[in-house]
Amino acid sequence: MAKQNDDIISPRLQNGILASALADLQKYDNVTFHYKDNNGTNSIPEFKSNSILVDAANKAKNQRTSRLTSDNNSPLSTYRGIIGTALRNEVSSVENGYIPSKYERQSLASIGSSIKFLPSEKSLMKKPISLNGHKSLTSSPDHTMSGNSSALQSPRYTERHKGNKMGMISKWLQEISESTPDLNNRKEITDALVSPRTGILGLLLKKKKKSREEQTCKSLTSSSFSPDPIASEINSVIKESQISKKNRSLLNLKNPEINHNKLLSLEDLDDISVNHSLISAGSKFSKDQKADYMEWSVQQSTSKETKISHASSMSINEDEYSKSVSSKLLLYAIKGEWTKVEQILNDEENLDFTITDPHGFTVLFHAVKNSNIWIFNHLLNHGAPLNSITKDGRTIAHVAAMFANKAMIQHLLNCKIDFKICETTSNKTPLHFACARASKRGFYVTQVLLRHWEEGRLAQDLQKYLPIHYAVKCGNMDTVQLLLEVDDNNQLMHVDANGDSLLHIACRSGENDMLQLLASYDQIDVNIRNSDGWTVLHDAALKGNITSLRILHKLGANANILDKEDRTPLHIAAAVGHTNVAELLIEKFGGSVRARTSDGSTLLHVAALSGHASTALTFLKHGVPLCMPNRRGALGLHSAAAAGFEDVVQMLIARGTNVDIKTRDNYTALHVAVQAGKASVVEALLGYGADVHVHGGAIGETALHIAASLTTEDAIECAIMLLKSGAQPNVKRNDGETPLHIAARNPLSGMIRLLLSEGADPKICSNKSESVLHVAAKSCNSEAVIQILEHLSQQMTPQEIKEFVNARTIEEQETAMHLAARSGNEAALLAIVDKIGAGAVQIVQNKQSKNGWSPLMEACALGHFGVAQILLQHHARVDVFDENGRTALHLAAANGHLKLTQLLLASKAFVNSKSKTGEAPLHLAAQNGHVKVVTVLVENYGALLEAITLDNRTALHFAARYGQLAVAQILLTLGANPNARDDKGQTPLHLAAEAKTKTMEATALHMAATGGHNKIVKFLLENGANVEDENAHGMTALHLGAKNGFVPILNVFDQSLWKKCSKKTGLNALHIAAYYGNSDFVMEMLKYVPANLRSEPPIYNHYVVKEFATEYGFTPLHLAAQSGHDSLVRMLLNQGVQVDATSTTMSVIPLHLAAQQGHIAVVGMLLSRSTQQQHTKDWRGRTPLHLAAMNGHYEMVSLLIAQGSNINVMDQNGWTGMHYATQAGHLNVVRLFVKSSADAQAETKEGKIPLCFAAAHNHVDCLRFLLKQKHDTHALMDDRKFIFDLMVCGKTNDNVPLKEFILQSPAPIDTAVKLSALYREMSEKEKERARDLINVSQFAEDMAVELLGITASEYNPALLLKAKDNRGRPLLDVLIENEQKEVVSYASVQRYLTEIWTGRVEWSFGKTVAFTLMVLICPPAWFYFSLPLDTRIGRAPIIKFVCHTVSHIYFTILLTIVVLNLTHKIYEVQSIVPNPVEWLLLLWLSGNLVSELSNVGGGSGLAIVKVLILVLSAIAIAVHVLAFVLPVLFMHHLSDDEKMHFVRTMLYLKNQLFALVLLFSFVEFLDFLTVHHLFGPWAIIIRDLMYDLLRFLVILLLFIAGFTLHITSIFQPAYQPADADDAQWMRLASPQQTLEMLFFSLFGLVEPDTMPPLHLVPDFGKIILKMIFGIYLLVTLIVLINLLIAMMSDTYQRIQAQSDKEWKFGRAILIRQMNKRSATPAPINMLTKLIVVLKVAYRNNLKLCTQKAQLDLRHEEDIDAFSMSGDTGRISPAILADDDTTEVRHGQNEELGKSDNWNIETIIDWKRVVDMYYQMNGNVDTEDVNVEMIS
Repeated sequence: MAKQNDDIISPRLQNGILASALADLQKYDNVTFHYKDNNGTNSIPEFKSNSILVDAANKAKNQRTSRLTSDNNSPLSTYRGIIGTALRNEVSSVENGYIPSKYERQSLASIGSSIKFLPSEKSLMKKPISLNGHKSLTSSPDHTMSGNSSALQSPRYTERHKGNKMGMISKWLQEISESTPDLNNRKEITDALVSPRTGILGLLLKKKKKSREEQTCKSLTSSSFSPDPIASEINSVIKESQISKKNRSLLNLKNPEINHNKLLSLEDLDDISVNHSLISAGSKFSKDQKADYMEWSVQQSTSKETKISHASSMSINEDEYSKSVSSKLLLYAIKGEWTKVEQILNDEENLDFTITDPHGFTVLFHAVKNSNIWIFNHLLNHGAPLNSITKDGRTIAHVAAMFANKAMIQHLLNCKIDFKICETTSNKTPLHFACARASKRGFYVTQVLLRHWEEGRLAQDLQKYLPIHYAVKCGNMDTVQLLLEVDDNNQLMHVDANGDSLLHIACRSGENDMLQLLASYDQIDVNIRNSDGWTVLHDAALKGNITSLRILHKLGANANILDKEDRTPLHIAAAVGHTNVAELLIEKFGGSVRARTSDGSTLLHVAALSGHASTALTFLKHGVPLCMPNRRGALGLHSAAAAGFEDVVQMLIARGTNVDIKTRDNYTALHVAVQAGKASVVEALLGYGADVHVHGGAIGETALHIAASLTTEDAIECAIMLLKSGAQPNVKRNDGETPLHIAARNPLSGMIRLLLSEGADPKICSNKSESVLHVAAKSCNSEAVIQILEHLSQQMTPQEIKEFVNARTIEEQETAMHLAARSGNEAALLAIVDKIGAGAVQIVQNKQSKNGWSPLMEACALGHFGVAQILLQHHARVDVFDENGRTALHLAAANGHLKLTQLLLASKAFVNSKSKTGEAPLHLAAQNGHVKVVTVLVENYGALLEAITLDNRTALHFAARYGQLAVAQILLTLGANPNARDDKGQTPLHLAAEAKTKTMEATALHMAATGGHNKIVKFLLENGANVEDENAHGMTALHLGAKNGFVPILNVFDQSLWKKCSKKTGLNALHIAAYYGNSDFVMEMLKYVPANLRSEPPIYNHYVVKEFATEYGFTPLHLAAQSGHDSLVRMLLNQGVQVDATSTTMSVIPLHLAAQQGHIAVVGMLLSRSTQQQHTKDWRGRTPLHLAAMNGHYEMVSLLIAQGSNINVMDQNGWTGMHYATQAGHLNVVRLFVKSSADAQAETKEGKIPLCFAAAHNHVDCLRFLLKQKHDTHALMDDRKFIFDLMVCGKTNDNVPLKEFILQSPAPIDTAVKLSALYREMSEKEKERARDLINVSQFAEDMAVELLGITASEYNPALLLKAKDNRGRPLLDVLIENEQKEVVSYASVQRYLTEIWTGRVEWSFGKTVAFTLMVLICPPAWFYFSLPLDTRIGRAPIIKFVCHTVSHIYFTILLTIVVLNLTHKIYEVQSIVPNPVEWLLLLWLSGNLVSELSNVGGGSGLAIVKVLILVLSAIAIAVHVLAFVLPVLFMHHLSDDEKMHFVRTMLYLKNQLFALVLLFSFVEFLDFLTVHHLFGPWAIIIRDLMYDLLRFLVILLLFIAGFTLHITSIFQPAYQPADADDAQWMRLASPQQTLEMLFFSLFGLVEPDTMPPLHLVPDFGKIILKMIFGIYLLVTLIVLINLLIAMMSDTYQRIQAQSDKEWKFGRAILIRQMNKRSATPAPINMLTKLIVVLKVAYRNNLKLCTQKAQLDLRHEEDIDAFSMSGDTGRISPAILADDDTTEVRHGQNEELGKSDNWNIETIIDWKRVVDMYYQMNGNVDTEDVNVEMIS
């Protein structure tokens, strides 16, 4: 909505002077008016008896005065005064209507008795009121009323002011400037308003007079409009925003009763709410009057939009429109003078309505634009065309949608105008333009258009913008809501060509209200990314709009999504310095401060590079690493230095960044700052102690080198600071160059002067022996040469200077003069000459470089005339020869330097001098085509035309050989001999014929044949041209003639050549002609050669597809069929050629090539001869159908299928046509195959179906389509490569292929669970893609959770969890086996497990404890309940768990009895035979072993403890056995007492082992506690903490081992002990003793002073011991112990969040295992196991090792002890259709999943579940997903 216009010169009656003047008008003039336009519609509302004006008049009726007509000449008179004139102007200019502003209405409403109204409402409605007071309109000499219209017309005003563009105030002031009225009569009232000197109008008058002439001239010569309504309204807003504070204050003083906090503009009148407030300001309207008023306000708002459009930039030259009446008609339409338009239409005939303005608008367009229905109809009656189009492709419908009002739109619709048409340039529909209008009237226009075309909501322009995109961009809330009333999902989910959603556009526009509106829709995806990878949050971060961010936070925007450059919204906020946004993203959105861009830049890099110190500081506070480098090795310090942000640099250094830290290329921040020319940063870095001598980069340059390489004045400033900070001016790079060398290359003279003044030595040479003088001369830097030589002249003698200048480089042996001559630097050369003197110059200038060139030759080769002139003036030799014998004249002539040639010849150069090969300057000039040089050499200087080289070639030979036609012509003109022969007998003509172009290697013969010049070809052939020469494409001259179809050229060539094949392509002329479709040429050749002529083996035949490029044996029919020349194919077929002729090695027939290229007509003709050939296979077993499908030729595939091609035929690799089409990604062909009943499950020899090819080649469209077809999900999941390819496809497509693979499978949740496990398993092997695989595994698991939630809400969870997969495993087992912890932790699963756990035994906790105590005290009861009996209580898993717990208690008691020897003391043992308790313990251990081997009770977190118990018990039993065996077998020599002593020792050892078992048995009680929610999570935490402890112990043992050996070495005696007792004091001499001491020292049990004495070692040994022992305690107690604490703390925090999930998963394992019938505790399980084995053995005839027996055994063990019963919930229709429906509905004692027939694929209506999934996610149309599979 446009801003309020407070300008005094208001273009409308708004808040300007006129509004104030109207308040005074009430005292003098009494008027009421109404007006109807030509259509009968209200243009100004009829103020009836209840209107604002009448109501105000009634209130002051008794206060009227009779003073009415005496003041007509007053400035405020309603007729002749200023106000009257202005009012008449305005009324006359309201062709499109005008609405008084609120300000004016309030002014008019206050009119009292001074206004005279019509006597009654009835009379008010019947005739209009004159603005002349009480005079009638019909009687007024200045007003007329037309007979067929109620339009008010003023002849006095019509000619001058109607349709004015500048508003009535401007015309009013113009009238004032022409004649200032007498204001004395109104002075006391109007001084404040209209005083010509001091009043407002007086000031305006002066201003207006000053610019009136310019303004008037501009308005007369130009009239403009903007075709774009958005641009027009923006211009209006800009104009209206320019408010004068002085004017505003004056208005406030004038009308103190009006609230200016919210002033109304014409845009406000579009708002219904504002109109209601205006209506309520006066008397109450009736409902009809309110409706009429609001409709009128919307209709009339068009006039403002139209007049705004006249204020843009189209210049109109009125002279150009005065040539004809039709042109004038257009001019008046442009200016809006509709009365003149109507007059011309009434008076003239045969008008040309096709004339347009510069924008292509006709008169009819302008009528529509101005909503002038009367003129529009008038123009149609005169034959104006409706189908005109503007220059930018817009129709009349587009213009109407851009500018017109509701009435005009409706009128056009009634006229059958097409509003669905698209603009030709941008493909916009009228609805797009209507939605782009920012005013309220745009909303009403949009309403009308949508009623006419509801589907227009989804119309797209070239940018893929829908109408709603424009509405959002312009902030049209009402329009957006209107559009979203229908088909909101498609509109909200649509993205434009750049991938931007509506949220992107709203956020960029800064429309928070719009953003809030869009956010209220559930379909909106706040995390959608555009083509740049930006989400809405990226845009919000860029804008820094906190309100937008808050809205996005409520929507759950993800702050860690990366764009294509791996930037998160945090990076964007950092780049623009929005610190508050960054903090919000980190704290509220959870934005990662560790995120890095694609170049490795951290947030600190980005903030530093953008110069935002506060932002960078914020990131540091939030943990962004200070010294983290990017890929270039640069830190934030380097980025800030490069950008020149001194404050950021200082902040980073103050925070601890090393000022000399280097990048990957060894550049410091100082290097970077100098390179960027940031002197302030350089100064700051030097202030922090930056090292100025650091060498960086590949060439080892210092900061001073870099400064010397710059060309700006900042470089000098940086260099000064570096030098003043101690930089060495003569420091060298790796190539030996100093900063002075670098400066000599640049034009910055101040740098050289600075370096020389600071002691830089110009005599230093680089590694190439180049001095600074060499570099300056080579770089054409004359000023540097002068400065260097002047500097040296003050320090060196002339001889030294001469030697310096004469110094040569090592490689090329060049002096500075060589380099100066090569660069063409005359000033540098003169400086050198001046310094070394004239005598030395002659020596230096004739020195030759390595290739023999002198400085003069360098200058002549490159055309430096001035340099050569200087050298010759100093007597340079012109007869110096280089290594090839060429002189300076040779070089000048060869390069075409005419002036140099003349200069050298004038300097006595020998014109006929020859090189070593005998070439004269004339030869070289002729060779290179320099005509002028050749002419000068021959005519002016007598060069020999017949001079020959060593091979007897003249200049004419050279010209002919190198194709220099112009030179050859001039040589022949000058008398050259065309018959001269070289040593091979060749004339120039021979060489010309053999000459080849560089690009195509074409000879003259080729070019003549290409042009069809028969005579030239014949002439060349007669003169020795080689007929077999081939160009770069392997074509001879005959081939080229065949290519271009020149039939007569055949007669030039011998017929023996017609069959000649190219060596490169293997084709002859007939093949070429057939390939290019030259029928006449082929027909002519067929008279003499057979039609079945075959090609020969080629080097590479580029005329066929790459695959057949080395094949041969092609006939002309092959080539014609491949090129698709149907007429030629028909002709060849009529010649009787073999239609199915195969090539030599690859068995290719013409049909193969035609099908491969997609030539329908050719294939049809070939098949008409023989349909059997469509089954012919090439060398790879491919038919034409394969080749057509491979190349995506839809129509060709359709034709071949219709002709009967086998759609499922396979090649040698088992590929069908669908495989090829899928591999190439041709979706339309794949669809055709499926529609034609092709087998979508056909497998190649490698077992791949087309679906695998689509995934492998990332053809997502084909993949998604084939996923909807029938396929074996389980077989595909067994294909690891397909699973991996599916992940790759999904990575760039938001995992859509993976999602559809899951949802299109027979049992989506089963597929999701198994896929998740597969990807997790693959991540452990594919380390490079581990992250992607883990992400997709988590995605699949999340999908499984969602699907489980949906299924559980519709079905009984037991129905799903007990359903079996394709391998007969219940889903719960599948979840546990695949470790789907998220799914198992889901509430429905846990609730199901809880019901299984209780087993319908609804006992309280106290009753359960009592039962436990009962079975513990009463072993028979425990034995009974442990048996797998089919009783209600015995089947409950909780009862079985109690029995297992009691069993473990019994086991612990037995161990305790054995370990503590409660029944028999060891020393009392006389027999090795175990006692009864030990036998019972052995029985218990056997049961535990059976349980563990059966994997019953295993798999929990502490399962390893059970294994340790069994292992230790086995060792203890082995010790007991050894105690019995060893004495009997190996200890015969011992006495019985000694044997008994040994036995008791072994029994003691056995008891100690059992003591360890007892310890672990108590640990195992933790496993039983995990079933309770208070202990379960803690058990998980303790388990992982134990892992940390084990890792710590490994590290600790390493240290202890090292210290042990060290301390042991200290206690090794150095001196001879006095006696045995003396030696015994050294107790720590063995590692075992030392290890014991060190271990217990960890607990403070040992001190250094309490250690054994060190009397047998030197005195310093004790010092070493104390040091080592102290270090040991420091490392172990302080470092390692604290490390353990830190590790455990980190583990605790990390696992605490996951412990609940882990516990629930472990609980599920326990409950599932307790629910097995075989889950009996030890040792009873041995009995039950025996019974089961016997049962299975009996059933399988005692054959237990067969597969069937093993399956039966496993089935018996896996039978559930308890099955849920009761309410089944919703049942799949597939289940209800089965025969066992009765059991499902009525069985109360069997669980639903018990039946083997109830597979998970049929037990649930998965189609319904998938539909609900899509509805819940709201991102895919379910109808698109659930397409019926095509069999």
